[in-house]
Amino acid sequence: MSREIHLSIRQPIDSDIKIRLVSIADDSTTTIRLSSGEVLSGKPEDYFSCGQFGSSGLQLVSASHGTGTAIFRQMWSETK
Repeated sequence: MSREIHLSIRQPIDSDIKIRLVSIADDSTTTIRLSSGEVLSGKPEDYFSCGQFGSSGLQLVSASHGTGTAIFRQMWSETK
């Protein structure tokens, strides 16, 4: 399963997974802060690897310094 997460400078927090958009650089390098305080950075198409999301649970789909927006894809598998 997956869902898209849209964050921006004006709306920097996703309350469901508790991540905060910190910054988007000119080269689209995007920095987020997890609820644990851990800070992660990546470029579009990169996965944010951490304990909270594993190695492929959160991907940066796109980011724009000009508009201050970033789109992430959260992925997970459901167990029965």
